[in-house]
Amino acid sequence: MARLLSELPVAVPDDLPDKARVLDAFYIPTRYPNGHPDLRAVGYFGSYARGDQGPGSDLDVVAIVESSGLPFDRRPVEWDTTQIAVPVDLLVYTQPEYDSLLASDTRFASVMRRETVWFRPDRRGS
Repeated sequence: MARLLSELPVAVPDDLPDKARVLDAFYIPTRYPNGHPDLRAVGYFGSYARGDQGPGSDLDVVAIVESSGLPFDRRPVEWDTTQIAVPVDLLVYTQPEYDSLLASDTRFASVMRRETVWFRPDRRGS
């Protein structure tokens, strides 16, 4: 995406190619989910989804898997996010956990419903 933006015959905002590079680095691994065969969906939320990220912003990522034998707080260690150009805050939910989150009346559930941008929208969480 960043390469395509740089090749456009019109001017684009100076920060747009940098934003695209971050998303490019995240998107490519999601197209090859062989390392996580139970992956159902991947999306991002927070400042990058809202478009108000700045220096020092991390990329808030949500991954939804069919199931996991690990406790919630240990699941991200199974995912290599080192190729992403910014720090990543990764949340890995099972589908039932994510469905339960969305059904709740919490502020975080509201943020997830409103902000999440899905990379695999055909398989996103409910």
